[in-house]
Amino acid sequence: MVTITLKGREIPLMYTTYEMKTIQEEIAPISRAIRIVLGQNPDDEEDRSKYASAEHLDAVAKMIRILGNAGLEEAEEAPDLTDKKVLRALKPAEVCTAVEKCIEAM
Repeated sequence: MVTITLKGREIPLMYTTYEMKTIQEEIAPISRAIRIVLGQNPDDEEDRSKYASAEHLDAVAKMIRILGNAGLEEAEEAPDLTDKKVLRALKPAEVCTAVEKCIEAM
């Protein structure tokens, strides 16, 4: 299982059909959500000008929260991640690695 470390806590990332549904409800349809999480303009995958924008960081936080809480729940731990906790735990230099982990988990 793919994991991400937030403030020293190892968080397993889990992706099932349930998380697919949640991502579509909270971010966008999956192919569009992936482009958004990668920092691409969802309407033009060559345009990476959205990277580190508020929209991009919100999508990253949601993706980590959704996949992380699923992994925590599966590991019988408290699924207590919030978007705010995720963004506070991520240093700006770690955003790219966090995105890669999410994509790997999917």
